[in-house]
Amino acid sequence: MCTYDKLNFSTDGLQRLRASATIMQDAFTVQVDQLITPYPDGVLLLLLDEFVNAVQYMKYHDRFFRIPAGCKLSEISVGNAPRIAVASRCRTRRSVAHTYTH
Repeated sequence: MCTYDKLNFSTDGLQRLRASATIMQDAFTVQVDQLITPYPDGVLLLLLDEFVNAVQYMKYHDRFFRIPAGCKLSEISVGNAPRIAVASRCRTRRSVAHTYTH
């Protein structure tokens, strides 16, 4: 497992993630305590599905959560998101599980 206290996609976060994925190819799990990103949620999911099969947000602050077409994640879990609304265009052969905890 690769753990980051903070991963900033505005600076070197994506490069750090790619380097970790190269080193830990067979069993790559990422835990990020604080994620900083200039990307909208849908773009971020497409970037992350290059590395992982599942994404879990422990806390989500935005009102909308968009799942873009072409999303290949097998599971997306969002917890502690009291303001959330979901817009999904995910049309993949894999089922995407949406778990929302308020």
